[in-house]
Amino acid sequence: MTRLTFFMVLCMLASCGDSTGATGGAGGVGGTSGTGGAAGIDLNVWSCTEQGIRDAITFGGGPHTFSCDRPTVVTTEATIDIDNDVILDGEGNLTVDGDQSHGVFIVQRSIRAELRNLVVTRGRTVFVGSSTAGAGIRNQGDLRIDGCSVVENESDGIPGGVSNQDGSLEIRNSVISRNDGGGVSLGDGSVVIEDSSISENLGPGLVNFGRLAIWRTTIADNEFEGNGGGIFNVGDLQLGSSTVSGNTAGRGGGIYNVATLWVFQTAVDGNTAEEGGGIYSDDALRFDDGDLGLSSLGLVDIEYSTISNNTAQRGAGIYSVALRMTAWNSTFSGNTASEQGGALYVRGTTLGASTIDLTQNTIADNTAPLGSALVASGDTPTLRFAGNVVSGGCIAQGDAVVFESRGYNIESPGASCGFVESSDEPNTTSELLILGPLQDNGGETETHLPAADSIAIDLIPVEECAIVLPVEPAFDQRVVDRPQGAGCDAGSVEVVPEP
Repeated sequence: MTRLTFFMVLCMLASCGDSTGATGGAGGVGGTSGTGGAAGIDLNVWSCTEQGIRDAITFGGGPHTFSCDRPTVVTTEATIDIDNDVILDGEGNLTVDGDQSHGVFIVQRSIRAELRNLVVTRGRTVFVGSSTAGAGIRNQGDLRIDGCSVVENESDGIPGGVSNQDGSLEIRNSVISRNDGGGVSLGDGSVVIEDSSISENLGPGLVNFGRLAIWRTTIADNEFEGNGGGIFNVGDLQLGSSTVSGNTAGRGGGIYNVATLWVFQTAVDGNTAEEGGGIYSDDALRFDDGDLGLSSLGLVDIEYSTISNNTAQRGAGIYSVALRMTAWNSTFSGNTASEQGGALYVRGTTLGASTIDLTQNTIADNTAPLGSALVASGDTPTLRFAGNVVSGGCIAQGDAVVFESRGYNIESPGASCGFVESSDEPNTTSELLILGPLQDNGGETETHLPAADSIAIDLIPVEECAIVLPVEPAFDQRVVDRPQGAGCDAGSVEVVPEP
């Protein structure tokens, strides 16, 4: 059993994560409350030493700053215990160093604290259970991390950087990088991460067992031999306006999901794994050395996002064993599978009938020896298509796989995806489809813009638009209104006519 396996088992037994919320869509995640301060105290300046930091905590309140007249490293003799409500502000000059012999900070239960503009580094913990995780910062209370760098910490378990066991946590404008053992681990509790970077960690960039919202954050270049190089999710995760790129793992190079995942206006790009280069969504918690037998639903929603340039043996863009997956107004491009399923590989779950809804997506320029666009296998999957552009081939492995067209789909150049409705356009040549390259065409993610004379333009009559995309108001991937002409365009991009 790997260290990650052991950690996950311990977490579940200790209820440090709760995946019961996975039976529905991802709910909103509120931020933690602001930290309190002592009445009448707005600013206190303490010595730029370990004792000065400890004295500020004892005094409480704040914000407290330190008399560091230049960038200063304070090497600590023991873990700093935050056991009083306090705000500590390093003003960009203070580095707190754990000397590779102990954790740096621990926030105790029921404590409200804030760490601002600090560097937290060279903490080290030995893994003997989930209580020792978090060599840089371990939170059990109500903590806000703002403008901090948590770098080069080390743990024999997960993670080296930041651990939230069962408290509330905000991470804003911060960098979690180059930690050995992983970047961030989140147990039960509500967590918000915004405008931050989680990168170059040896181990998962982020492990989530709780309720997590991530916005405007980069999760990049994390490496892990197990599952989930960028994100390992066994909780309720919202991921918006972010980038997941350059991560590597066994399954789920970018994201490994076994619970509830919502991806919105996000780029999942250039990740690598054996299965699920971009995203792997599972119906049970699995590791390289076995299946724990802990089943989940595996619920995935991909909206206004681009899954691109990922590589894997199977399912380079997404490998899905989810009970339900939806993808709409999104782009799958440039993903490369060495065996099967360039953009998508769908395998039916054992938990019930799997349904995959693909609505007004553009799937183009993906490659694989079998199924450059997608492969579906197993006894349970039904794939429902409406208003998509598919440049590539589809393969159904087994008689139980169902391809169901709901109309207005384009396939180029063949007729392998079951687009048999009178409104569908199979066997479309590339000269009629005319897609531009993957590039910035406006919006938060890159897209393929059809040419003005593409067959995709106005394919869907106005009266049918709301049926194909039953969302009001109707937008394309770039949040451009649909329709723009005599009808709605097939695929993820609505072309705006020249005036």
